Parts: sequence; C-alpha cells; structure tokens
Amino acid sequence: MSLALLRQSLKDVKSRVWASIARGTVTAVDDSGPLQMLQVKITDGELASRVQRVQNYGRTSVPLPGMTAALKFIFGSRGHGLATGVDSHLRPKNGKPGEMKDWTVFGHLVHWREDGVLEFFAPGGFIFRTPKGHEVYAEDIEHHATRSILRDVGGYAEKLTHVSEGQLIEEVWHDGAVVTSEPDHGYSPPEVP
Repeated sequence: MSLALLRQSLKDVKSRVWASIARGTVTAVDDSGPLQMLQVKITDGELASRVQRVQNYGRTSVPLPGMTAALKFIFGSRGHGLATGVDSHLRPKNGKPGEMKDWTVFGHLVHWREDGVLEFFAPGGFIFRTPKGHEVYAEDIEHHATRSILRDVGGYAEKLTHVSEGQLIEEVWHDGAVVTSEPDHGYSPPEVP
C-alpha cells in the first residue's frame, strides 16, 4: 500500500469517527410510532431527520423543541442517527448525591430525596386511580387542606369547606343511600373486623 493511499484511508476513518457523534438542537418530535423520531439541527445548519430516540424501558418523555440532543451516527452515516440523550437547561438543579428527580416543564416533580422521603408535586392537582383497594400504612398520617375536603362513598358524601378564619361549612349529600350506625368495634388496630 502506498503512503498516499494509507493517508487517504486514515483520512476517511478520521472523517467517519468525527461524523459518528454530534450535539444538536431538537426542532421536531414524532411520538406516534413504535420508535420516537426526532428532527435535530446540528452545527453549520445541518438538519438530521428521522433520528431514532433511545429510551429506557418503563419510562418515556417527549422533548420540546429547543432541547439539546446527544447524537450517535452508525458508522458515521448521517442517514442513521440515534439520540442517546436529550437534556434541557430547565431541569431541576442542585440535587444531592444519590437523589433522583422525574420532572416536566409543566411543574410536575417526583423527588427521591436523600432523607428517604418520596416527594410528589403536581401544580394542577393529583389523581390516583385503582380498580382495587387503596391502603396506606404509616406511623402518622396527616391530611391538610386549605379550602375543602370531601369524602364520597357509594352515594353518600361529606364535605367540609373553610369559609373564613374560624368558620367552616359542613355539607352532606346522599343519593338514596341509607346510612346505619354499627355498634362500636372497640379499639383493635390496625384492622377492624
């Protein structure tokens, strides 16, 4: 092999290595298929379309335009790109070692804190649905409401509403439900027969 041919071969290898990784800005997302596809603007105005976004099992997200994507291109071919990560300057910061946060730009947050507390925050409210029962076991359970609290069981509902300092309104509704009192079960925590 001549020296000129060797130099050209090494130049081709170097070009492919340089072309195999890139950073870019997400411009569009298609989340309708089995694989999420991104369109990413790379440096010098290059636009990579149909970039497959790799996501972990059990978790998915849809990045917003303007977020930064880390890209890999198979064999340096810009026609087959993989987004191995998408990050945002909007993410929660100043976490402690070992902590983890799931979040959205809409303000939702699930925070696994270093003190062992699992913290949920949802600015629009929280809905928990299950077709089966719901049980909570804890040393202390506290429910706090600044405006109202409502209980609804099989057509019977009770609501307590804070109207002003020191004043509450208690409302009771029933839709044909008959409420009977059972004898006192006594005190046998944690279960009542």
